[in-house]
Amino acid sequence: MSYDWEKWNEFSGKRKKLNEAMDLSDPINEVREHLIEFQDDILAWQDGSIDAFSVEYEGNDKLYNDRYKALVKWEKNVNKALKRLLSDYKKVWK
Repeated sequence: MSYDWEKWNEFSGKRKKLNEAMDLSDPINEVREHLIEFQDDILAWQDGSIDAFSVEYEGNDKLYNDRYKALVKWEKNVNKALKRLLSDYKKVWK
């Protein structure tokens, strides 16, 4: 979905109230779609087993440990980013 920035500029420039032409739910719905795409991408890019008892990790503790450490670090970064984004979202409604 693309936003009609020309209309946005017209409305904001004249300090008129936003009307149905700029529905406030559009950006929120876009974020929801991005999150769904992100979830799908996580599954698509997974290149290996997530099962600790997989044959892939038998005799290869280093591979398992390295992946586990990297995934924990990644999860913490994602969580931090999502909390920051949610904080930004809350500020919009204040």
